[in-house]
Amino acid sequence: MTTDNMGMKEWTNSEVVQPEALSENFRDIDKEFTQRGFNIQWKGADPTGVRSSSEALVAALAEDTDTILIPQGVYLLRTSVTIPANKELIFGHHARLKPALNRTIEINGSITASPDDWLFDTTAGGTVSGNMKCAMLYPRWFGEDDTAAMQKALGSASSTKIPLQLNENVTITKTLTLGSGVKVLAFGNRKITNTNASISGEVRINDSDIDIDQVELDGGSVQCVFFTGNPKRVRLARIKIQTAGHGVQLNTANAENIVLIDSDIAANQYGVLINSGAKTGKNMKILFNNIYSRTADAIELNTPTANAGLQYDNFKQVFIIGNRLCADEQGSSSSSGFAIGIANTHDVIMTGNISEKSRLEAVHIEGNQENIIITGNVFNDCIGDGARIQNSSWARPPLVTNNIFIQQNMSQNGNGIHRLYDPKGHLECNFANNYIRGFNKGYWIDGSSSCNVQGSFVEDCKVGVYAGVSGKVHGSLFVKNCPTLASAQSGALIERIVSLSVPTNVLTYSGTSGYLGATLQSLTAFTAPISTSINSFKQIDLFPMPSLLSVKLTCRVRSGGSKLMLTADVSWDGSQLNVANLLVRQAGSILIGYAGEPPFVHNNGQLALNIYTVRSLSQVMTNYDFTGTYYVD
Repeated sequence: MTTDNMGMKEWTNSEVVQPEALSENFRDIDKEFTQRGFNIQWKGADPTGVRSSSEALVAALAEDTDTILIPQGVYLLRTSVTIPANKELIFGHHARLKPALNRTIEINGSITASPDDWLFDTTAGGTVSGNMKCAMLYPRWFGEDDTAAMQKALGSASSTKIPLQLNENVTITKTLTLGSGVKVLAFGNRKITNTNASISGEVRINDSDIDIDQVELDGGSVQCVFFTGNPKRVRLARIKIQTAGHGVQLNTANAENIVLIDSDIAANQYGVLINSGAKTGKNMKILFNNIYSRTADAIELNTPTANAGLQYDNFKQVFIIGNRLCADEQGSSSSSGFAIGIANTHDVIMTGNISEKSRLEAVHIEGNQENIIITGNVFNDCIGDGARIQNSSWARPPLVTNNIFIQQNMSQNGNGIHRLYDPKGHLECNFANNYIRGFNKGYWIDGSSSCNVQGSFVEDCKVGVYAGVSGKVHGSLFVKNCPTLASAQSGALIERIVSLSVPTNVLTYSGTSGYLGATLQSLTAFTAPISTSINSFKQIDLFPMPSLLSVKLTCRVRSGGSKLMLTADVSWDGSQLNVANLLVRQAGSILIGYAGEPPFVHNNGQLALNIYTVRSLSQVMTNYDFTGTYYVD
């Protein structure tokens, strides 16, 4: 008889065992086990680690099998051994290879082992190298000390290009350095915690083609993730950083194609910092992250350089898209506290971001910046200004459009957008289509150059727009619930304001007495509604009289089906009011006022419209607009 599966000879109790058949059975068993894998102990390997197992391992490799079994134990290798590419090492639980001092085990074959076992013991001074083959590397394979094991695993990941999976939390006391081609994965956001605040940083990216995904970093050093060398093609995705220093700092030359995406950063200092050492670098993408700074800026592009224009030699091409930002109010520095700070950097696009808070201005732009586009963002809880733009000798006009700036608690502090005066010159800025609410001044345009505010909406500020000496504000500005529509200094020119509420002041002069005054060219506004009695006269105050007035004025008065429309050329030289080229169209119960009196009069510092109603009317509304010169000094 034979066995069912292997076909080995078997005997009944009445049969005589045949030695040759029995030997054949043993040979079949041996062959079967060998085909499953050759156990190095069959060649005399010592699992106690006292005697060298090099010869046993080499002998096992010479066998006609692709699989080598490493059973439980520590196997000392006193001579270097190479595992060929066609061999597979299968490690049992608690099985490890230990190369002696200055000896190497070079693994070019495959590895199968538990992620939680220590496989390569280099405590005696040996090394592990080779182009091993497996789906993932695990830090625990390289030792029990977290720091050393992680660094050796990272080295192996760089040489083999096999991803390193962080499958457990680790604690480090030294900086981890990532070389070329390293990919680190941590499903479930496994954490790396640093307990040594004196190191230069938790993770150093020292080369190119590096990918870190879903790793959580808890740092106590000056910076959590930082770059050295000339890194290119680096991706930081879905990482989580909690640090006492900077979250991510790029401060090395020639960096290119750096991506930070879908990550959470909570930093005591800067959340993301591109610093002055980032010479001749380009293309950083900061996409869809949550970035928090407790005392500094959420994002700071600080790239000062002595060169400008075509000779500009610092970082450029930065994409800041879809992030949630916060620069909290715990800091005290006057040079940080921004949601985004830009100094000198070229070619920056910032769009689709939401800032939850900024201790100083939400957007700070200074230095020799060039080609800056900031559009389609929401900046909430601005404790200082919404945006502040400062000129430099080689700066170029930034584009700051289609954004929302909200002052914290509607406190009417700071300025929505402040273009600063600078003795080096003044930037012509495009500030179109912004919504600004709750500041002291909606726009503060200082300096002599022009700014475009077309389509912008300023609400609940003390002053809609403020223009400095010789400042020029172009475009139509919509203003609501701002007692003073505009204020300006000597030589300022404001093109057009549309008031969506009844203003107290149209344009006030804040310049030096005796200097050239300020001019508003066009206004559209309305007065508070009034009620009238039957056959009664009314004077409707339109707006405060300026120092000089020369405008084409149109008024539209209505109540129900009654209406009065008139247009005229109106001028005022400070003492004499003149009305010419009057055109009138009337229907219903509203007429031009006193018989023999002009339709417009000077009334206690106001330009007033005279009307007469032949019956009682309620909710008489007056809308007016003028184009020309409204001049105050």
